[in-house]
Amino acid sequence: MDTPDFLLQKLTELNSGVSAVLLEDFARAMPLKKFRKGETIAPAGKVASEVFFVEKGCVRMLYYLESKEVTASFFFEGGFTGPCISMMFKTINQQVFEAFEDCHIRTLNFDTYMSLLRQQPCFYQLRSTIAESIMADQELIIRFFLSFTPMERYQYLIKNQPQLFMRVPQHHIASMIGITPVSLSRIRKRIAC
Repeated sequence: MDTPDFLLQKLTELNSGVSAVLLEDFARAMPLKKFRKGETIAPAGKVASEVFFVEKGCVRMLYYLESKEVTASFFFEGGFTGPCISMMFKTINQQVFEAFEDCHIRTLNFDTYMSLLRQQPCFYQLRSTIAESIMADQELIIRFFLSFTPMERYQYLIKNQPQLFMRVPQHHIASMIGITPVSLSRIRKRIAC
């Protein structure tokens, strides 16, 4: 049987008050799916049925604005992500989640989760903890755009997501910051001086 050790470690770190034995049952209910670079993990325009745990690789969240791809964020190993709001409230997902690198993703299907809840009501707390983690990341993305200047966004990413600069091309980082690659180059030159 598949034992998702990395996921189990992360679930334990969330400190949701669920016993180790039950956390293992929960982790085993999240099958591993492999995606090749560029494959869509969750499309826009549909009601989502899963959220994800990134076991290996990098997931890009993007949306379309006037037919133009805009990068909203990247998620790396050890993070939960996915169209949580769409799944929980049965609304149309607005973002695309794609494998930016070859990825190993553990998925939590809504129906499977509801079945687990019927068996073990203590999983409600775990659900809340995972959902809070995902929604906190999404709120940070919104604050990132509304509160910071492009220079501040770039400096924030350098400080808080240094792996981004080793794994993501500059034009995607520019898109995430909300500027052109030329403007990003100017910011980098200003910081280097």
